[in-house]
Amino acid sequence: MHHWRPDAMLHPPALDHSASARPVRPRSALLLNPFYPKDPHASFGKHVLTPSLALTSFAATTPEHWDV
Repeated sequence: MHHWRPDAMLHPPALDHSASARPVRPRSALLLNPFYPKDPHASFGKHVLTPSLALTSFAATTPEHWDV
């Protein structure tokens, strides 16, 4: 089965090589772990036994030139 796609999606756009490369600017990311009240009857102890690894995953995959 062949799906129709616009031509613009089949070929990458031409790059402008006349533009000069600028140095990478320092970046920073503030990772927040929001607190929300836990329902003691929903999943007893689960939030204690299995903490979220989302923030550590974001921190680990952030480029080295970023300040986390």
